[in-house]
Amino acid sequence: MTSNPLLAPLDPPAYADIRLEHLTAGIDQIILDNHNALARIILAQRGLPTWDDLVMAIDALDARLNNAVRLIVPLYTRGEAWKAAMDECWLKTQAYHQAKLQNATLLALYQRLADSAHGALFSHERRMSLQQSIKAFRLSGAELGETERARLMALQTSISAQPNLFLDNLAHATGAWTLHITDARRLQGVDALETTAMARKAQAKGLEGWLVTLEEAPCLAILQQATDRSLRETVYRAYHGRASELDAGPDNGPVLLELRRLRHEQAQLLGFASFAELSLQTKTAESTQQVTRFLQDLSTHSAAWRSAETARLRAFDQQARLGGLQPWDIAFYAQRAHRHPLALSGEEMRGYFPLEQVVLAMTQLADTLFGVQITPSSTLQAWHADVRCFEVTQGHALVGYLYMDAITRPGKEDYAWSLRVWNRHVDAEGRFHKGAAALFCAVERGDGVAPPLLTHLDLRKLYHEFGHCLHQLLVATTDYRLSDIDSLGPDGIEFFSELLERWCWSAEYLAGISHHYQTGKALPQSTVQAFLDQQKQQQGLTFARDLAMARLDLHLHGETYPAAAQGLQQQVVEQFDAVLPWPLGDFERPAQAFDHLASGYEAGYYSYLWSRVYAIDAFARFEAEGVLNPATGRALLEAIVAPGAGRSITAGFKVFRGRDVSPLPFLQWHGLNP
Repeated sequence: MTSNPLLAPLDPPAYADIRLEHLTAGIDQIILDNHNALARIILAQRGLPTWDDLVMAIDALDARLNNAVRLIVPLYTRGEAWKAAMDECWLKTQAYHQAKLQNATLLALYQRLADSAHGALFSHERRMSLQQSIKAFRLSGAELGETERARLMALQTSISAQPNLFLDNLAHATGAWTLHITDARRLQGVDALETTAMARKAQAKGLEGWLVTLEEAPCLAILQQATDRSLRETVYRAYHGRASELDAGPDNGPVLLELRRLRHEQAQLLGFASFAELSLQTKTAESTQQVTRFLQDLSTHSAAWRSAETARLRAFDQQARLGGLQPWDIAFYAQRAHRHPLALSGEEMRGYFPLEQVVLAMTQLADTLFGVQITPSSTLQAWHADVRCFEVTQGHALVGYLYMDAITRPGKEDYAWSLRVWNRHVDAEGRFHKGAAALFCAVERGDGVAPPLLTHLDLRKLYHEFGHCLHQLLVATTDYRLSDIDSLGPDGIEFFSELLERWCWSAEYLAGISHHYQTGKALPQSTVQAFLDQQKQQQGLTFARDLAMARLDLHLHGETYPAAAQGLQQQVVEQFDAVLPWPLGDFERPAQAFDHLASGYEAGYYSYLWSRVYAIDAFARFEAEGVLNPATGRALLEAIVAPGAGRSITAGFKVFRGRDVSPLPFLQWHGLNP
């Protein structure tokens, strides 16, 4: 075998040189090297542990492994063999970290350093980093007896394997279903750009007409726009029954229940009443009771909206003489109920937001508000020709890399997500290590006439994931652990991305970046405002569904688990019917497609609503001082973003706003009763 690029210096990443056989061989070698180095560090530090030779030496081992394994994650798009190898590498990496964090001798060394006279003189940042490390050891079972540690390791190994199974089942169910349409009348009402995309999918399969898939964009377009009620029903039933016992493929229900069982046993082994209680040890929220109250308050505040929306939908039912409104009618008639007479259609609006123009606007926003320059790079390598590479500079210094994989293609998921590849930090020798982040979206490819164009939902997703990437790249702490924004927990991580989304709800900002792909004209602010008012009204259903999923997530992982004799679907129905304006259909299986339960947000889905409360309140300062005000942007950067995990979102918000967070802006924006 030729030299393995994963074992060489990775800056900059040499994607063009990475071959399939490099993946497991490279990660195996790094893990072996780390085990050997870890043993040497423990032996050398037994007498007098020090910051440089204990903490920073182990941070360097973690950085080498994490940098390599996160770097190869995007390679899953190259095919099944690459995905299998990447999954194997990821599981091996998780097992290494679990074993390291269960090392009682290592925990004792960290604790001795923290308790030492030398440790008492450490800076606030070092003390916080040490305490977070010690907490990670304890939450991983380092203080348990040998038998309990072995059982916990077995549990964690099983838990690590289940999410991949859940997500693979969901991907299989999504990809296995298609609907071939040859009669154009069935697609009446659906935007031309969506039907064009469906036609391209049919052509790729050698078919005439249109091909509907279970990706989010075509399903949403049909359910909101198609006048053919039977088509809406077909698509709705297929989309909302994915990966369930009603589907032809594997059922995610048993996978989810097994995950819940394993997590509950893990929590009890560590001394917690529930997995939700364990999960909140690394989040901003203080207790399960606090989160339960938060969700219940939102349920109470939304009761009046729910009643009004139900009445509105029933009125449409009577007017249309449907003989009973069905779930596949809800989005269709809700959109008509809130239609603004002056608003452009979604298709007309999309023409003003070509991807290239939006990417330019995003990078300019980052420069204006946060003083960071994001410039295209012609030298960086990526994992696919579609990926755009950028160098990120701040204060004239290169601080990191940004990758944008925004266009749909075969083998790539159709949802938006981001990858925190490298942490910015300084090592024991004083060398600066750059940050790196990647965002993934599913914008429809241009058709040769029109370039890739973004719907308002596409815009929000792109800005959301860009927010995650900026957060990763703009952390200024030099400490490796504190520069890892995952240490903030999901409710801390989601704040900045939810905040970046708020610019997509600003008519002033969107009008300023609008640029029609044919004429180059911009939209008047009044036209954008009318469109946003209409979209905002339709956000009620999105909010209600987010609230339902957050309630379900907390319920599944809460203290009721041991006594939960009711089936999964019964629990789903109870939580959803409590907050949705219309009951679930008896065929709907939202839990089986609830991918956040298998992707790190279990017992944390409430974070989206929690962080949105903070984001809307924070954005109110920008609205008062100017949505492009550099001083406000710098204040946000210094108070909340730059400290990384060295300052909680709650504490940073208080610095930025001069007070505690208020739920009123969130409630008022959603039209809920304060």
